[in-house]
Amino acid sequence: MNKAQDKVRIRPKILAAGMMPPPIGGQALMFETAVKALDTRADVWTVDLQVQGNIGEAGLLSLPKLRRFAAIVGRILLCAARGAPFDVLYYCPSGPSKIGAIKDIICLALLRPVCRKTVYHFHATGGVQYLLDSNPIIAKLARKSLWKPDISIRCALVSPDDAALCESRVTKIVVNGIPDPLDLYPDGWQWRRPDSLILTFVGAMTEEKGIFDIVELARLLQSKGLDPDVRCIGEGTYEEVSKFDKLVREHGLENNVRRLGVRNGREKFDLIGSSAFFIFPTFFRAETQPLAVIEASAMGVPSVVSDWRGLRSIVEDGVNGYVLPVRDMSATADCIAQAWTCGDLESLSAKARQKFETSFKLDVFEENISRAILDTADES
Repeated sequence: MNKAQDKVRIRPKILAAGMMPPPIGGQALMFETAVKALDTRADVWTVDLQVQGNIGEAGLLSLPKLRRFAAIVGRILLCAARGAPFDVLYYCPSGPSKIGAIKDIICLALLRPVCRKTVYHFHATGGVQYLLDSNPIIAKLARKSLWKPDISIRCALVSPDDAALCESRVTKIVVNGIPDPLDLYPDGWQWRRPDSLILTFVGAMTEEKGIFDIVELARLLQSKGLDPDVRCIGEGTYEEVSKFDKLVREHGLENNVRRLGVRNGREKFDLIGSSAFFIFPTFFRAETQPLAVIEASAMGVPSVVSDWRGLRSIVEDGVNGYVLPVRDMSATADCIAQAWTCGDLESLSAKARQKFETSFKLDVFEENISRAILDTADES
């Protein structure tokens, strides 16, 4: 066997199973990024577990989702039928939801037997606790198919600790990383304080992401004599988007709160970068370390976020943004009004960009995630 053949032979075989975009969500983007990084160093087979047609459907059980999942199971059965074992199963468990619980139990029961080692990457938080709190039959099935992975990767130290709950043998922290959006600006980019109070939100247009609280925030800011321009970027279900629009009309905020739909690429970053603050009042049950807040940090935009899960791993209160109690829009409005009128926004901006450069660069994530998974393969 020549050297070239030997090199091919020793490349580890990775079976990667997780959600791929579209729709574009944080978990799907990070899974896709990890797969691309692994593909340069290993032979990677990918199983797309995406069942959502709209990012706002996260956690909801529906007939279209069940149909998509049935098709996924068919593809998994074909993969499992190959018989030849993989060195590592790289799997992204679901957050706390019925469809996620069903998906994880079935997929892992089929995939783990054809893989020597199992690596979980917990982008969503709370899925294992949800399984433990389910009825005894579901909990028992979960323990048989999900428990005792070789390594669990977490984005941040958040509670509940899914890795500990599923009795992972090893746990590693690998923070998220994104492409530097300033690469989209060949002539350079520098955040500047806007002339008006522009607030931008990017995320799923759902109640748990705080979209209804955003309307209340706009109302409170207006009552303080301010004239906020609130821009909401994202998509959601018809029911929640309709409720959001109704609340805007009821409070007479049509000139203050705008829903812009999905925006991507430079168009999205132009909107984020022209903001005074990025707002993210989430209390989403699966939240961990949201990419949208990292994107704002990369643009040098101070973020005003809720004190929820991994948000403090991105935003340090009073240093590169502000961290407020969950669902306390009165405190959030007071904070924004105070910061807007007499805060040092330029300092907050510089520290936000600095936080991105030191913690969330893409090449660092690619190296760390690849090493964590491939080191596991070497131990096979």
